[in-house]
Amino acid sequence: MGDFEDFAKKNYSLAGAAEGTQAGRPVHAGKPLNSLTASIPLSSFTRHGLVAGSTGTGKSRAVQKIIEELSAAGIPTFLTDVKGDVSGFCVEGVPERAEKRARALGYEWSPAEFPSAYWSLSNRFVPLRFRVGDVGAVLLSRLLALNPVQESHLNIAFIYAEQNAKDLVSLADLKAELEFLRDNPDEVSGTSPQAINVILRKLSELAAGPAGKMFGEPAIDLKDVMADARVNVLHLADAKDDNASAVAAAFLLYKLFRDLPEIGEAARPKMVFFIDEAHVLFKDANKSVVDLVTTILRRIRSKGVGIFFITQDALDLPSPILKLLGTKIQFAMRAFTKKELDDQKAVADSFPKSDFYDVREEVKALPTGESFISILSAGGESLAPLRVAWFPPQSLMDAPDEKALEAAVDRSGLRGRYAAVQKQFKLAEFGARKPQEQKAKEAREAVGGVSVKGRAEKAMAPKGRGSAAGKNILRTLWVILKSVETFLYFVAYKPLKWFARWLLKKPKRIAWLVFFVLLVIVALRYWLEISTVIKTVFGLLDKLAGR
Repeated sequence: MGDFEDFAKKNYSLAGAAEGTQAGRPVHAGKPLNSLTASIPLSSFTRHGLVAGSTGTGKSRAVQKIIEELSAAGIPTFLTDVKGDVSGFCVEGVPERAEKRARALGYEWSPAEFPSAYWSLSNRFVPLRFRVGDVGAVLLSRLLALNPVQESHLNIAFIYAEQNAKDLVSLADLKAELEFLRDNPDEVSGTSPQAINVILRKLSELAAGPAGKMFGEPAIDLKDVMADARVNVLHLADAKDDNASAVAAAFLLYKLFRDLPEIGEAARPKMVFFIDEAHVLFKDANKSVVDLVTTILRRIRSKGVGIFFITQDALDLPSPILKLLGTKIQFAMRAFTKKELDDQKAVADSFPKSDFYDVREEVKALPTGESFISILSAGGESLAPLRVAWFPPQSLMDAPDEKALEAAVDRSGLRGRYAAVQKQFKLAEFGARKPQEQKAKEAREAVGGVSVKGRAEKAMAPKGRGSAAGKNILRTLWVILKSVETFLYFVAYKPLKWFARWLLKKPKRIAWLVFFVLLVIVALRYWLEISTVIKTVFGLLDKLAGR
């Protein structure tokens, strides 16, 4: 017993000025030691983590307890709550559910509520909304379920918009950008109208569905989710699309990664991010999604943000992601199939060797509310696991009623800031497309990117109650201008554009053009001398022929 206590005190209890979150009591020989408290240092949270275990094993309550402890330490958190049963932070806990366990663990429990903000993908609570340009092509491709070819075309649209200082705010902005690239294939070489049409179709479906409301303005301000001690919950109980729910969390994560400044190695995090049902984000995802999240995990810790993935089976997450998770919290794994049995062994074997537990056997039968914990040492090495009986949360361990959630939203003061939509997609903008012939006609009428119809009609079209003769004169002038401009387009602009593209494809063509121009200049400059020489030569030839 003495060796175990020394191990627990040395590795999983806070000493000196270290800060951390209380987790529960260490368990040895199947019994909790109420004389010791297992804790997770705050510095461990920027090294990211994993909370895994089968349904009903207690992982949600452990996450709830961790978030409460972080809030008490003044650290804001963000949690995606898929089922809506980990949203009770705004309501004090019920003693009947917590006191019995607290007494068994020798824990002084008291009910408490925590400063909370509740977000949703709809207008039910505070709308979580993003500018299209802020979410990136990779994650938007994941939401649209694009293949690699289609994703590359979407990425081109983002790059083209950025290079031309075009602001992508709503889905309608992105739609217009894609249609421009489709109808002007010469703007970016290698684009496929067919691939762009597929993206446009999927974009229209997204815009018409509930997830389309995620895009527009006012977009989320990071200051509103990083307020001191605030517990932010993305409440997804009414969301019908698991894919959209997972990607919405990734959108915010990407924004944090992109916009927060570097602060270097931190003793305590600025924010901790929890993604529930994390495996959904990576299911059927392109490699680019895994690569992006891997990059975020590597670099966002220097911005003071920690990320924890919550899932039933740790092996549902990609290997590159698992390698970057320093804190592991593993609850019981139930197994009924050969694959599940293999997963049990693989997860147990992923923990460092323990002198006190047979992890492979014990992980099968952990009681509800108990888990194995492993964190990184100061030197970055995984510590041997500790079995922990978790303390009960102080807030409500259930789904709060609607009135409590609405009251919390009102107290946060965020609803008024985000409720009034300034710019979002309009269904009319995603309605029936114009016939291709009409689009081709408008393209032919455009010169230098300015439409004759848009310019001439505005300037020349009759307005007001003028005479019929005056209107006819204006119409005649408009037709003449239109004819002249169309003539110039086909006779001058289009041939010159084609010639310039042809010329620039091969450098030697430019050299020959320069040589030809110089030859013409010399011929014009010395035309009299050249013509005299030519006449003399032809005169000599005539004399020779006459002989």
